[in-house]
Amino acid sequence: MDLSLEVKLRIGSDNEILAASENARRVTGIEATNLIGSNFSEYFDARPLILLRAKTEVVCDVECQTRGCSMGRELVGRGLSREDGMIELRLIDVTRHIREQASLQCILQNAKDILYSFRTHPEFRFEYVSPAVVKELGYKPSEFYGNSSFMFDICHPDDLEITYKKMLGEADYQMPIRSRFLNKTGDYVWLEDRVSPVYDSEGIFRGIEGACRNVTQQIARQRELEVMSKLDTLTQAGNRRAFEQAKVDRQGLATGIIVCDIDKLKEVNDHFGHDEGDRYIRSIATQLHDICTLANGELFRYGGDEFVIMVDTDHLGFLEQLSETIEQKVKSIEKPACSYEQNVSIGYAHSSEKAGDLDQTFVLADSRMYEMKNGVFAKVEVTQVPKVQSI
Repeated sequence: MDLSLEVKLRIGSDNEILAASENARRVTGIEATNLIGSNFSEYFDARPLILLRAKTEVVCDVECQTRGCSMGRELVGRGLSREDGMIELRLIDVTRHIREQASLQCILQNAKDILYSFRTHPEFRFEYVSPAVVKELGYKPSEFYGNSSFMFDICHPDDLEITYKKMLGEADYQMPIRSRFLNKTGDYVWLEDRVSPVYDSEGIFRGIEGACRNVTQQIARQRELEVMSKLDTLTQAGNRRAFEQAKVDRQGLATGIIVCDIDKLKEVNDHFGHDEGDRYIRSIATQLHDICTLANGELFRYGGDEFVIMVDTDHLGFLEQLSETIEQKVKSIEKPACSYEQNVSIGYAHSSEKAGDLDQTFVLADSRMYEMKNGVFAKVEVTQVPKVQSI
């Protein structure tokens, strides 16, 4: 300890200050010359003297506050009660420390994030949970103090593993940890936790301290943007990016691919305008959506006038029947006022579980579509295949 920060006082039996060290002003804010000869209670809280004169202890810790100066100071130290009735005090100024503690406590109490301290030794328990938990989850801090397993009780089942690892020192603390917890109203809330492990002097893990932030809206927005990034806004079908991802997700699965190309879209745009062209695209997409719902398939807009349907099947016959259904549904669309022919060219192919190369399957279906467009596509004859229920 820096001795220059410690003031020494000698106090007589009548509480008169008989001596004060030269650094009195630095520590107490009061000149030593003003202190000497005055009564202790004139400048200080007299409680430590009362304790020492009661002779319950010869030496004890003391706390007091200054009086009569521009700014009160908090002092702590040791007191010695001598046999001759005098008292010697050694005091240091802890005002700044106390104010910093008060400021830190104010920050903790008013922080928007949930701040916490959890210990695994000598027992599993929360040492601190900030009041922000009431706003974010609806629970009181006392509910965490009284039940060491409470955090696990409200954790989403899918996030229990990472939560256990986090609390037991087995997680990667370099990155934020996201997990879901059930709030008081019965809804799951996403919390992003920035965690610091706590170790003892021997390097043994003893717990964690962290700050949790509610990121539920942020995650919902991210997911919304992710969905939008894979959606064709004109037709509400998946876009090309979504199709490429679907091919990755379906590798190794038996998958049928149907490619549909809208006939004479360019001529419609050129003669009747792009608004009519968009209407043409939407009318075709509506029929394809219905058929995908029927066949439990996925619809993607691959290009301006090209759609792709993916279904779970390894039957070419099923794909043929589905293609015929598409042709029939498109032809049944009510003709627009502009009275142009509405039609699509179709090609299909399938990939078995063993083959599983959907890139090649798509290329084959696409080439067959162009064969049909050019009038040379030959249908495959098959028997005993699943039938497509009519819409």
